[in-house]
Amino acid sequence: MSNNIIILTGEIQTGKTTLLQQFCRQQKNVAGILTPVVNGRRMFYDIKRNDFFDMEATADEEQLAIGNYLFSAAAFRKAGNTITSAANDAATNYLIIDEIGPLEVRQQKGLYQFFKEIVSSHFAFTLIVVIRLGLVEEAIKHFDLKEVQVLGIPEMKEHFEISS
Repeated sequence: MSNNIIILTGEIQTGKTTLLQQFCRQQKNVAGILTPVVNGRRMFYDIKRNDFFDMEATADEEQLAIGNYLFSAAAFRKAGNTITSAANDAATNYLIIDEIGPLEVRQQKGLYQFFKEIVSSHFAFTLIVVIRLGLVEEAIKHFDLKEVQVLGIPEMKEHFEISS
């Protein structure tokens, strides 16, 4: 049996995270990380613990740079550990990773190692990973993902019967 991986894709700022927030309210045993913008700041959100923590770096900490953004390396480690813990929890039905982006695919930083370990293992949960539209094929090839379902927002809503 192969792993069940769903890639949720779309352009930047089109409602992927908002849709996943709705999905989390309608499903049981969902864990992982969402990346909402709260009061103008990029945040990590630990789904299981209902806990927000800052994604953006301060001047006095180790930083991960991508484009105009400076992210906290410590926050990415915390997010990765949250993902790993959820992946190892037998109660997890759905593991969400929002998102695998250029930092992971092109720089092998951020959540790269955590994601790579999960997709190279065997798991019983459904893995839902957000990958922006222009990066999907590159990510599938880079991580050697097999038999993935690639869904846009309308297809995701229909697939899981997500109501707004």
